[in-house]
Amino acid sequence: MYFLILLSYVPWNLHNPQMGVYDFGDGGDDMSPFLDIKQFLKIAQEEDLLVLVRPGPYICAEWEFGGMPR
Repeated sequence: MYFLILLSYVPWNLHNPQMGVYDFGDGGDDMSPFLDIKQFLKIAQEEDLLVLVRPGPYICAEWEFGGMPR
């Protein structure tokens, strides 16, 4: 039996753009549709994917500020 595992970073600086402000898909700005973690995990489940979620704040050197809020 084989499993497909999806590794996914959570870029915290997108979800927490400023102190006290959080957006998990309901913020109403241009990026909001991409920030709905619950919907992302639901789609992955429908596709029989296992997801390893890797929340920040530091996610990788390639991402601006590594995912740290500004």
